[in-house]
Amino acid sequence: METGVLLFNQFAGYFLLLLVGLLTVKSKILKVSDGKIFSTLLLYIVVPCVVVKAFQIEATFENVKGFLLALGAAAALHVLLMMISALFGKLPGFSEVDQMSVMYSNGGNMIIPVILVVLGEEWVFYTSAFITVQTCLLWTHCKSVLSRTRVFDLKNICRNVNLWAILLGVLLFSFRIKLPPLLLDMCSSLGGMLAPLGMIVTGMLIAGMDAGKIFGNYRIYVTAGVRLLVCPLLVLFCIWVSGAIHWMEQANKILFVVYLAAIAPVSSTVTQICQFYDREAEYEGALNAFTTLISILTMPVMAGLYSGLFGI
Repeated sequence: METGVLLFNQFAGYFLLLLVGLLTVKSKILKVSDGKIFSTLLLYIVVPCVVVKAFQIEATFENVKGFLLALGAAAALHVLLMMISALFGKLPGFSEVDQMSVMYSNGGNMIIPVILVVLGEEWVFYTSAFITVQTCLLWTHCKSVLSRTRVFDLKNICRNVNLWAILLGVLLFSFRIKLPPLLLDMCSSLGGMLAPLGMIVTGMLIAGMDAGKIFGNYRIYVTAGVRLLVCPLLVLFCIWVSGAIHWMEQANKILFVVYLAAIAPVSSTVTQICQFYDREAEYEGALNAFTTLISILTMPVMAGLYSGLFGI
């Protein structure tokens, strides 16, 4: 359970950062709209630099095998989450927005800083597998469901800067090309901004919302419960049944990275797609903020369960 305690301390710090973002808006130091600047900085500069640096490790057979395990696990878990979300979507009163919120997690921005603290920088490498699978599905499956069309959005997939960062990282990794120390130091410095900026932006978002929209809609509680409690427990059960932690050395840590990404709060990309297609964008934004807030409590507990079962 040491991992759960470590995560709880980490998320307690996240909560304080969230309060900083909330208070800066409430005190009128910043406006809610200023959060877009920070979000752009995170999306186009900070996260890509962290991802590229994650691939600056030795291209050993074990690392390649571990990445393939993470990739396969990410694909399998998305199939499981798709099945859960499809069943959830059949409940009366719940829409495709709730369905996609259950399936897609914020497995990039929020998880990378956690992995850095709990496991170390070399394990961020495996988060890229989850990001790759989810990004492709977000701009195919998720977009198709929310737009109610059957359009394969190859353009948006190709424009995704995180996928380009992963591709660059893979090329550097495959050809054993090492970045100059100056660039590595720059990437490390930017990586330190990831968690603080991400949580401050979330706090700013919450500050600009009507509390009634966050706490007065029963759908938010049910959807958040499925995303943060039901899905993690089912994912944990499937990992246990599959016996995948015995497939290779340190598989328990590799799968822990994928597990954390799968149990994170609602994906911010789902919110963006809802805004684009005018599909309950305010509700989805409230759900994103609410699940991020509640995950400060749920994720350490779920991580502690994983650690108790499989060890970290």
